[in-house]
Amino acid sequence: MRVISNYFLLFSIFSIFILSCNADNIQKEEKHHFSYTGETLFGEKYDSKKFLGKPMIINFWFPSCPPCTYEFEILEKTYQQYNNSIGFLGVMQLGLDTEDDGRKFMTERNISFQSISDNENIINKYDINYFPTTLFLDKNHNVVDSWIGVIDEKNFTEKLKELKLSK
Repeated sequence: MRVISNYFLLFSIFSIFILSCNADNIQKEEKHHFSYTGETLFGEKYDSKKFLGKPMIINFWFPSCPPCTYEFEILEKTYQQYNNSIGFLGVMQLGLDTEDDGRKFMTERNISFQSISDNENIINKYDINYFPTTLFLDKNHNVVDSWIGVIDEKNFTEKLKELKLSK
């Protein structure tokens, strides 16, 4: 029974990885306004309203998702380049991983952008079905675009240009 369970877990992780690697993975999103007030994974206060007037990037992830962890280097680099002109938030799905797993992941990789945990409230609101998923919000925090799966540096840069960001 344990062998079957291990195979099922391995198959599930592999399936998520394959689904998130779709080459033609850009989807236009219906406009939704994003607003969040609460605490980050590290217990800091967070209010998305402090970024009103600036575009935002929201990345949905979890630590045991291989494509999510691969993408974090690109996300952190981008955050460092644009952190004065953009709001940036990670939304960690709870379930397979705990908040402790998320804190450990972010600390070990020196991730400096803020991240929150979600019991699927935000994930359901934005109909997030695949991980990682990145939402691109305009300066009024309306979702204007999304990317499902790992976004490479070239495509991420193009999306940022569409948001008219400057370093």
